Amino acid sequence: MMNYNLKNRNTVLYGSGLFDDPSNPTAEDIAESGFTTVILWTLHIHSDGTFYYNNTKAVDDQGKVTDSILKMKNDVDQIREGQVSNVLFCIGSADVGDFKNISALLGTTEGTEKLRSNFTALSDALEIDGFDFDLEEFPLDNFKDTIATLTLMLSNIGKKSIITYCPYTDQTFWNNCLTDAYHNNNQLVSWLNVQCYSGGSGNSPSQWAEQIPKNIGIDNPAAFVVPGYNANDGSKYIQSIFERLSKSDAGIDGGFIWNSSEISTSGEKPAALAQAIIKGLDNVN
Repeated sequence: MMNYNLKNRNTVLYGSGLFDDPSNPTAEDIAESGFTTVILWTLHIHSDGTFYYNNTKAVDDQGKVTDSILKMKNDVDQIREGQVSNVLFCIGSADVGDFKNISALLGTTEGTEKLRSNFTALSDALEIDGFDFDLEEFPLDNFKDTIATLTLMLSNIGKKSIITYCPYTDQTFWNNCLTDAYHNNNQLVSWLNVQCYSGGSGNSPSQWAEQIPKNIGIDNPAAFVVPGYNANDGSKYIQSIFERLSKSDAGIDGGFIWNSSEISTSGEKPAALAQAIIKGLDNVN
């Protein structure tokens, strides 16, 4: 049964270990849920330029996409059969060195071309629409130039050239990154996935929206900020959050759920979480 998203709200699901764990939601479950974007979490970049999807090698040292990743293509195609129009790869996470490795690779011509080639190969193999940056390596300021360079590079890779950032702290840093992206080539960032759980549990979507710099090509800051909540909170609670946000944050147009594996442990289906965002924003019981 298809669960519709008639107003095409920006409903985003982070897929943790998607497709390789039988306990996770199926591609069919996600396709029919009402989510419009699925972010495959997460891509790790090693110091030698090889890519891993979680613990599975994704692009080898010869720049070849591995068979394990190629097998995901059918699942990616299947989730697009519903209302999922965007499939992105997330880069990074907490407690890793992905952006440190990217920074080092960008420091040489050979490393830069290896990154470009590997990202292109991966994107082409799965027909990915873009990339999400989950930089949680501190201090963040060490990576300002890295984010600017990578944003520009990856904006030319992917079917739709979508770039999103996934911050949970230090809005000043991320605002500077948005400003750099705009000055380098107009607006290259599609939206912010602002974490409002765990380390970001104190985040206010409206405060993030209010503090986005003016004159950087963002017409509706409230829609540009896509707040995210943990699936373990349950659909009823998440719907109540978005009902409140619909009244307090004029212009808000979406939200994200962290993450697919926690949907399974909560005993719910993806549709329950997607519809919680949609119904909350639409004030529908």
